[in-house]
Amino acid sequence: LEEDTSHDFSANPPSGECITGVLDGYPIDGHEALAGRVIVDEVEVSGAQVPAINREHGTALASMILHGDLGVPPTSINRQIASFPILSINNNRESIASNKLAIGIVHRTLQRIVAHANAGGSLRNITIINHSICDTNAPFVRRPSPWAMLLDYYSHYHRLLFVISGGNIYSKFPVTDYANYADFTVATPDERQASLINAIEKAKGTRSIYSPAESVNSITVGALHQEENTNVPHNAIDPYPSFVMTNLASSVGFGVNRSIKPDIVEQGGRLAVRGTSHPGGYVEVHPYATIDLGQLTACPSRTGDLQATKRSSGTSNATALVTRTCNLIADALDEVFETDGLGWLDMGTRVPMLKALLTHS
Repeated sequence: LEEDTSHDFSANPPSGECITGVLDGYPIDGHEALAGRVIVDEVEVSGAQVPAINREHGTALASMILHGDLGVPPTSINRQIASFPILSINNNRESIASNKLAIGIVHRTLQRIVAHANAGGSLRNITIINHSICDTNAPFVRRPSPWAMLLDYYSHYHRLLFVISGGNIYSKFPVTDYANYADFTVATPDERQASLINAIEKAKGTRSIYSPAESVNSITVGALHQEENTNVPHNAIDPYPSFVMTNLASSVGFGVNRSIKPDIVEQGGRLAVRGTSHPGGYVEVHPYATIDLGQLTACPSRTGDLQATKRSSGTSNATALVTRTCNLIADALDEVFETDGLGWLDMGTRVPMLKALLTHS
C-alpha cells in the first residue's frame, strides 16, 4: 500500500558528522525523505544492479533511522548516514547475490569502512553499523557462526558498535488451547493473547535468533508489537491488543553460553495473526502483515513518486530505531565532551559509552 506524505524533509538539513553505516539494500537516495541525508558508497553492489522499484528494505531502513515512524510528525536526526549496499536482486527480491558468500561481502564492506577511518574524509568517524541482514538458513545453535565472529572481531579491533536484528520468523506454530480455528477467533482477546504467549514459549526451540544475531559484542534487537499507528486491523486479529509483547515474528532465544538474546527490544510494528485448524485437534497460527498495521516509512513507487510511503513491521524496523537512538545519544555526548575539549569519538571507550547509555539510559 502506497500513501502520500506531506512532511517537509527539506527543513533543518543535517549538519552533524556522519557516524552511521548501514549494511543493507540499495536505498532510493533521491526520495524526499532521504535526499541530502544518505551517502551511498558502492563496494559490492552498484545502483545499476538494483532497479529502483526493488529498493524497498534499504529505503525503509534509512527512512526509519533518519526520521523514525512517518506516521507522526518526524523529528529528523542531525546527521547524514552512509549506505553500503550489500543486497542484490534475485527473483525480484532483495537478497545476497547467489554467486557470493555473505560473509565475504560483509568482510569486504567492513574493510572499506575501516579504510575510511584511516584515510579521513566525511566517513572517517563511522562508529555505528546497522546490520539488519540475517541468515535465515542458519538459526543459532550453541556455537557462534563465523559471520558473528567476524562482527565481533571488527567490533573489538576497530571500535565499532554493530546493531543487529534478531530476525523474523513467519512459520506456523501450534496453539493447543483450541480445537479449531473458529474457537480461536471467537475467544476473548485476553484469553487469546494468553494462549499465544504460552504457545510461543513452548515453540521457542524452533524460533531462535538467526545468525549473526548471536554476536557477543553487538547489540541484538527484538521487535515489540507496538507502533505509533492506532488502526484496528480489518479482517484480521490483533494478537496483543492490550499487552506489550514482542510481535509474533520476532525471534527469541539464547545466545552464546545461554546469554539472553535479543539484548534489547524496540517498537517494531504490529503484526496480525492468522491460523488454520489442524487435523490433530488444535490450531496452527502464523504472523500476518496487513495494510492496516505497521510503521510508516519511505518506499519505492511504480509511478516515480518521491514522497511514497508504506507500512511494514519487523526486527529490521526495531533495529533502525535503535540505530536512530544511538545518533541522538551521540548528540548528547558531543555536548558533554565539547566542554572538556575532548572528542568522545576518539576515545577507546566510545562504544561502551554508547552501549551503556543505550541500554540503561
